[in-house]
Amino acid sequence: MMDTVGVICRDRNGNVSAGVSSGGILLKRPGRVGEAAMFGCGCYALNLASQSNAAKESAACGVSGCGEHVMKTRLAEKCCSSAFLNSSDGRKGGLYDSLRVTLQDFLDHPWLSHIPQRLCGLVVLHEYVNGEPSFFLWPVSCANALVVRGIEIAWGHTSASFAVGYFREGDCKPTALVSRLPKSSQVGNSFLIGGTFTRRDTLKP
Repeated sequence: MMDTVGVICRDRNGNVSAGVSSGGILLKRPGRVGEAAMFGCGCYALNLASQSNAAKESAACGVSGCGEHVMKTRLAEKCCSSAFLNSSDGRKGGLYDSLRVTLQDFLDHPWLSHIPQRLCGLVVLHEYVNGEPSFFLWPVSCANALVVRGIEIAWGHTSASFAVGYFREGDCKPTALVSRLPKSSQVGNSFLIGGTFTRRDTLKP
């Protein structure tokens, strides 16, 4: 296994973390520091909460691909920032739309304009509490008796393929898949997005 491996995790309190393991020293120049060692490039995680903790959001992202492309665009941080801006309110779109904006910005980035194939793959987790539903959610109203918790997981890539695995509480076994660009798409110039969703409604104490 010589590819970059990224992991994002969420604990039962909603805190998130992210980490990336490099593919090793194969084809690497001596002294090179890759995206795996740069927070905001290869991985990023952030918890947001109000002082009353009545509303909370968190996002985490792990990135693979060509390190120089990822580092120049600070892709992981951009992905999480876009998730907060576009997914915290269901009326703005959802994580799919957020990821679509992130990947299109990556392909259109001026620092990569001279590169024929701009390669990346990423997985992102976004959670909100007491926010307007997004992605596959619909609005919930129950006289403020419910805490609405939505957890979105999405992935996207401009590379020919991207391997993804995830495991949710209550699952009997992990889900693993390999996402592949359609044969009609141009590698490094187009992207594919996939995802899943978990919803929880819990009574306020």
